Order: sequence, then structure tokens, then C-alpha cells
Amino acid sequence: MIKTNRKIFGLTAIFTSILLLSLFQIVNLSHAQVNGDSLPINSKFEMNEFLELNDKKSNISSINIDIPSSNWTITDIELNFTDIKLEREINTIENNDTSVLTVDKFCHGLAVQINISKPTTLYGVEMYIHRAPTMFTGIFVQLNNYSSILQEPTNIIPDSQIEINVTPNLNWYKQIFPSPINLPIGNYCLVLNGTKIGQAPQPYYRWFNNDFNPKYPDLFSWEYKSGSWQTGEQNRVFLHKLIQKTDTTYNPESINLTVEIHGESHKVWDGPIMGTGHLNHSGLSYSLDEAILTLPINNNLSVELNFNLNYTINLDNIFLSNGVVLVEENINNEWTLTPMITRYNGDTSVKFDYPRNWNNLAVFRKLGEGWENITSNVNINEANHFIIITNSTIKEGAEWKITANSPNFNFNLIFPNTEWEIEKQMQFSVKPPIIQGNLTFVLINTLGFSKIIEVKKVISEEIVFTFDIPSTYLNGTYIAKVYWNNNTDAGVQSQVFSISIPEAPPSEPTSRAPINPWLIILIVVASVGATLTGFVSYRLVRSLRIKRAEEAQKIFKKCMDILNLDYLMVADKKSGLNVYEQKFTGKEMNGTLISGFLQAIHQFGIELIKVDDRSQTIKLDYANSIVLMTEFVNLRLILIMSESPSKNFLYSLEDLAYDIYKEYGNLVDEFNGDIKAFKGIEGLLREHLNITFIYPLKLATKASSEKIKIKQEERIYINKALLFMKQTKKNYFYIASLLPEKTCSPKDIDSIMDLIEKNIFQPIIE
Repeated sequence: MIKTNRKIFGLTAIFTSILLLSLFQIVNLSHAQVNGDSLPINSKFEMNEFLELNDKKSNISSINIDIPSSNWTITDIELNFTDIKLEREINTIENNDTSVLTVDKFCHGLAVQINISKPTTLYGVEMYIHRAPTMFTGIFVQLNNYSSILQEPTNIIPDSQIEINVTPNLNWYKQIFPSPINLPIGNYCLVLNGTKIGQAPQPYYRWFNNDFNPKYPDLFSWEYKSGSWQTGEQNRVFLHKLIQKTDTTYNPESINLTVEIHGESHKVWDGPIMGTGHLNHSGLSYSLDEAILTLPINNNLSVELNFNLNYTINLDNIFLSNGVVLVEENINNEWTLTPMITRYNGDTSVKFDYPRNWNNLAVFRKLGEGWENITSNVNINEANHFIIITNSTIKEGAEWKITANSPNFNFNLIFPNTEWEIEKQMQFSVKPPIIQGNLTFVLINTLGFSKIIEVKKVISEEIVFTFDIPSTYLNGTYIAKVYWNNNTDAGVQSQVFSISIPEAPPSEPTSRAPINPWLIILIVVASVGATLTGFVSYRLVRSLRIKRAEEAQKIFKKCMDILNLDYLMVADKKSGLNVYEQKFTGKEMNGTLISGFLQAIHQFGIELIKVDDRSQTIKLDYANSIVLMTEFVNLRLILIMSESPSKNFLYSLEDLAYDIYKEYGNLVDEFNGDIKAFKGIEGLLREHLNITFIYPLKLATKASSEKIKIKQEERIYINKALLFMKQTKKNYFYIASLLPEKTCSPKDIDSIMDLIEKNIFQPIIE
């Protein structure tokens, strides 16, 4: 009995010593773990894009050039004209009336001679004429050839006859031919044909003429009576105008040809041959209101010209590129710019003037999969500090990234005190390196988690920060980090300090009553009993802790397995065709190709993993990935992972394959190419593999989560999710984005799973 008591006493003493030592270790090891994470700071950078448009336009009478958008500024314009001719003009032959002749029952036609001195395209004529109030059809305007022997009109020119357009009101009336009529040099006749007017007494058409002082007195005019043309008369010309275009080439200086650019007229100079000219105007800063450049043209002929044009237009545009700098102590800053560079129809280039203190610049381009380093293909001018990305490098639809380093700027962080108490106000000051930019105060707590406390704009040589220490803060060591940045530079300084909970003031001594001896005996007995109970409880607690640790480790391994899952396929074992596919990564994969590949090499040098006596899984290392294949009766389950999974994960695969066969085995046998019937497999994946863990997540609305109790460690992950969505400007996030480099601890997983169970983190399932 005495030996037993000694054993119990000895064990109790040992347990008590262990307990005291553990408590001592906990107290003395409560210090901050500096995680060294860098702070990403967003920024904007100006970039210049340049565009040279080269093109030609043929047979035009105005200059209208399409520009990609109204954001561009015109800097240089070069215009080269060729084949400058008149487009269409109104050639007035006679417009002063002194007399009039009539087409009626006595005179059935009138005509006037037209002299064409150069090849001409005639579109129509204008006549000064009117008719009787009563409408009469069958009166025509036409062109006839002219007989120099008979000195009168002869046969009609084809396609030149049109019914007259006229009203009872005296005026100029246009008569437009059905199609333009090309007239070589020579004489022709403009005829008013009224041969169908007959003997009707009412209808008449009166065409006015000048028989006193016509502009062209040598032209003949005729009347058609009794079935023939009467002898022609000179010094009488009917009032008419020719709507024409002549085949005459002009030099721009001879007609004072000018182009209006931004409200100013600029002269077009003669070219080396007839009908050519050029204009070159540089040093412009011409901003457009719309995505088209319109250049009005003027000349002293007051007519429209027709010409061919070759042009070169230089434009530039300033646009902003998103950028971010990662700032960390004792290492250079890492800058990353992601400009949106567009490929235009023309010679495109982009220039970026980078800060003088940047170095190690690199340019990357992404077309499809993976980033390509194209630094050697761009022009990096280190002497003048700029990058030019040329036309030959810019590809349509490409993504761009520019990286660089810069020195970490030093500045003074002034802490008057490094020991603070809770519910007190902490105060310190910062002397920034430049009176420009922002200062960001970040606090790292005893658990190593960081929180942005305040951001201040630099407006003076010394900036003061104050911080009211909450009553919820723990005893221990903290770190204050202050980041300074402007648009081109950044730096960080830190200070270690402690926060303590003040001790309660000692109470006043009071007189004590005598202690009852039986009370002392009772206390001793209770203490011994409590010690024995504590020892038994310790063993029970230890057993529970081991069990919990095993469960936590199991959850942890399952987390890592799911985070390593890239792709999953379910295939018909007989044909090798996929009936279900799901992708869990941004990488593009050809599921059909992979399935067929495994089908082809199924019988060759592949490692066989035996999970237990009843199951087996094929494993293949391929292209930096692990390919797992489990077969069950008529179906094949294929997974592609980044790393080898745990043993428990392999058990889950066997169970998953069995349940898929149980629910979809018959459909696999009858598979005809329609995969819609297999959509429900996703539910089995969620049940066996918990794939919702890698789905995109969204945060519950504030209203729906206000009544839910949230632990401090869970609040940390909510804040991380909020920060991630703010930086990416998206309304969703991934669990992997909350865990650095896809690593996590059982405690991390426990907190995140609790948030999912509380419906604070909500999977987005399409």
C-alpha cells in the first residue's frame, strides 16, 4: 500500500513538474513570428503608344481618314496628290434673257449648238424655261449630233433623251441624263423635242434666249417647223448650263489648292509632274473629337476636284498601365506592370519611359499558354531610360508584363518608446525620404498576422501616427512596419515593440481570523484528490489530443491532396471516350488526348500502387504531373495531380469509382456520345473528395453574417479574402489565394472549413 502511494505521489509530482514546465515554456515563447511577406502596392504608369497610318485612296473628292479612336493626337500629316482634276462643275453658257421662242402647234422643236473644246463627261443640263398651265406629256430634252455640212442637228445621241422636267413657273430646271455621256471634242446640239405636240391649241413650252449680246455669239440656234430644221441663226443663244466634268489636269498651285488642318489652311505645293502635289505638316498636337480625320479642301475655281491620294499620318496616345510593387525589407523592390497593348492596322509601337533608378528590366508576352521572355526583341535604352516595343513584336490578343527592380529607399522611423500597454495610445513619427507619396502603417501581431492600420499621404517632412491599442490585444512582441511609396520608388522600415497588460494594484492588508485545523485537513485531502483526478484526466486528455491531432492531420492531408488536383476524367473503359471531365486549374488540357494516351500504354511499364488487398491504382509520372488511373468494371477514373496524394486519398478514389459505377454503370455501357446524363457525377465528387474546397468562393453579405459568431482566427481569413478581392478587383476568391504557396496547417484548414460550414465562405458552383 505504501509503495502504491509512493508511486502515485511520484507520478503526481512528475505530472505537476511537467505541467509547470509547460506553462513556463508557453509564457516565455510568446513572441511574434515575422513572416517577411511583402506588401503589394498598386500604382499607375503612363505609356505612349505611337501609330503610323499609311494608305491610299483613289478617285476621291474629299479627305476622310479613319482613326482607331478619338483618344489619339495627330502629330504629323503627309499628303501626296496625283491626277488632280475637276470633279463636276456647272458650266454656264448663257444666262441673260432678252427674248423667248415657243414650242407649240406651229413650232415643234428648238435647238442650240454646243461646242466641246476638250473631252467632257456630260451629266445633264439646266434650262431657263416654263410651260403652259395644262400638263402635256411627250416633250423631250435630248442631245443630237451636229452636221457641219448642213449646219443643223442630225441624229440623236444614244441614251441622251429624257422627258422634260418643267412647271408653269419660269425658272432654271435641271435635266439629268440616265447615265453620264462622254463627249469627245466637237460640236453637238441641245434639243427641245416637241414633235408630238401636234395641233393641240393649248400646250406650249417657252425657252428663253439672248438675241442681243450673247456670251458666245458664234453659236447657232434653230427652230423645227413643217417637219425640218429651219436655217440656223447666229447671235441668238438659248439660256442653258452644262453639268459636266472635263478631262483636264491641274497643278495645285495654279488653282491655289489648300487643305484645312485644325482650322488653318495649308498650301499644297506642285509635284514633279502635271497634276501632282504634296503637303507635309509636322509638329502638330491635333486632338480629335471623333474617330475620323476630316480635312476640307479648297481652290480658287470654286468647284469640286477629283484626285488620288497617298497619305502618312502619325499619331500618339498616352494611356495608363496597371502596376504593382512588392516591398520587403532588405531586398530590392519588385515592380510588375501589366499594360494593355493593342495591335492596330498600321505601324504600331509603344514607349515606356522608366524611372532612372530602375534596373533588371524584362519584358514578357503571353500568347495562349505561358509567358515568353522577349526582352531581347525590344529596344531597351539604358542611357535614356526608355523601352520601345516595336510593331514586329506586338501581336493581336497578347498579354504583356514588364518587370523591374529598384533600391529599397531608406527613411527614419522614430519610436519614442518600445513598451506599451493595452488601452493606451501608441505614437510614433516617420520622416519620409521625399515629401511626396504615401505612408502605410502595418501592424504584425504576436501570431505573425499583419493588418493595415492606416494609410497617410505625405504632406510634410515628418508624419505622426497614433494608434489606440485595443483591450483585446495579448501580451507579447509586435512589429510595426511602415511602407513609403510614390509612383516610382518605395521603401520599408520596421520597429519591434512590446504590448503588456498592466498588473492590478495590490489590495490593502486586512486582519485574518484564526484558521480551523479541520479546514486545513479538508483542503489537503481535496488537493490530493484533485491531483489524482488530474493525473487520470491528463491521460484521458492526452489520448483525446492524439486522436484530434490524427484527425487534424488527416484533414490537412486531404486539403493538400485537393489543392494538388488539376484535372479529373471519367472514361468508358472499352472505348476510352470521356463521359465526364472537370478542370480545377487555369491550365488547358486535352482530356480526350490524355485518356487515349493512357488507353494506348495501359499494359506497359506503369507503376502499380496497391492500396489494400481489394484495390489497385495505376500511377504514371508524365510532364511534371502525376497521372492516377483507377478502373472499376466498365469505367476508368483518371486524375492529374501536381504531386503524389496521400494514402487516404487513394482510398477515396476506390470508393468514388464504386459509387460512380453503381449510379452510372448502365449509362456507360449504353454511351452514345451524349455526356449530359453524367452531369450528376459532380455531386459524387463533392461527397467523396470535397472538391468544393477548391471552387471559387464568395463572401456572405454583411446582413446575413451579422448574427453569426466569428472567431478571431476566422476573422483573419475573412480579412485576407477581402484584401485579395480588392487587389484583383473581383468578387470571388480561392482558398489557395489565402494560403501562401499552396501550404497550410491543420489549424488553417479547421478555420476555413468552419467558415464554409457557417456559410460565411460560400462556394460558387456553376
